[in-house]
Amino acid sequence: IASIVPYKDGTLWIGTYKGLNYATPTVFESYDKNQDENLRSVVALANSFDSQMLVATYDGLLFFDTLSKIHLTLEKLKPDWRISNEQIMSLGVDNKGIWVGYRGSGLEFLPFKQPKNVLSWRTDSIRKLSSNSVSSILTTQDGQKLIGTHGGGLNIVSKSLPTKVHHIGNDRVI
Repeated sequence: IASIVPYKDGTLWIGTYKGLNYATPTVFESYDKNQDENLRSVVALANSFDSQMLVATYDGLLFFDTLSKIHLTLEKLKPDWRISNEQIMSLGVDNKGIWVGYRGSGLEFLPFKQPKNVLSWRTDSIRKLSSNSVSSILTTQDGQKLIGTHGGGLNIVSKSLPTKVHHIGNDRVI
């Protein structure tokens, strides 16, 4: 299991390397590469708009409608939006946009209102990260983003302030 996200209705959505699953107290269903080749390796999940879940796979980003059970790629649903690559490791959504953590390529923020104005954090950019492998994204109650990295500890990022780095144990936040 790579990711578990509780949905608004109490359903648990579970991402595995074999596909996307959901569970209630009485139902367990699976969606895998037999329904769509893009669902072969689900690595991260996040609640999104209305009835949609964001699903990150080794092949990119999908929007999964929890009511119709239909999923569309980012390119089909939001043709103006671009992510830097398909090696997504983590996801986060807030009221202003989508946060995408990559395996080896840092962190990106795609704003809902101006999706072409992507903000990036990397070890070699103006917006710094301590590691380019982002394994987890969490939004605190006050809106800060806690970014767990592989090999670089915990980063606290802001769109306007310098990144704060906190080293925990062996720095391998997974």
